[in-house]
Amino acid sequence: VVDGKVSITKYNGAGGIVVIPEMINGTEVTEIGESAFRGLTAVTEVVIPDSVQEIKKEAFRDCTGIERVTLSKILTYIGAAAFYGCSLLTAIEIPAALDKTADEYDYTGPFAETGLKIVTFEEGAAQIAQRLFKGCTSLEEIIIPDTVTQINREAFMNCSGLRSVDFGNGVEVIEDSVFEGCSSLTKAVMPDTVTRVEEE
Repeated sequence: VVDGKVSITKYNGAGGIVVIPEMINGTEVTEIGESAFRGLTAVTEVVIPDSVQEIKKEAFRDCTGIERVTLSKILTYIGAAAFYGCSLLTAIEIPAALDKTADEYDYTGPFAETGLKIVTFEEGAAQIAQRLFKGCTSLEEIIIPDTVTQINREAFMNCSGLRSVDFGNGVEVIEDSVFEGCSSLTKAVMPDTVTRVEEE
């Protein structure tokens, strides 16, 4: 407990479906700590309550049994490699509040080396955070909703399996290195709304 808020620092349960509580002893759970679930292969599903604002780096790294994750709707930050190596995780919905990822070190994004193929965005999402899908080699196509106006740096970097990007009709800014290393990308038509494409 820090400043009246709870961080989950270690999980010692049996695995299976893990529903993280919103409150512990009357105090709100706001954070999943660094490496809290790392390597726990018995966990198959994680439900993160809408009280959680941050998931620290490598929190669920190498949880190779995870098939489904429900993220908090007020989540603003996911650290580098938070779900790295969760190879059975094939789909995720990104909350609209998420605006920052992977700033501790930039070697990889939070979902790198997962099985992600289906990505959806909560209604109202305005941006795609930096490095969010960096290293998602299983991702083949992405549909960006019309509400998104900015794609931040390295958002899809090294997504070597990405073939198609549908930008929607709201994107205005594409920062540097967004699609660097996307060696399979053959379809990506930018809308007329784009006013700035940055180069490294």
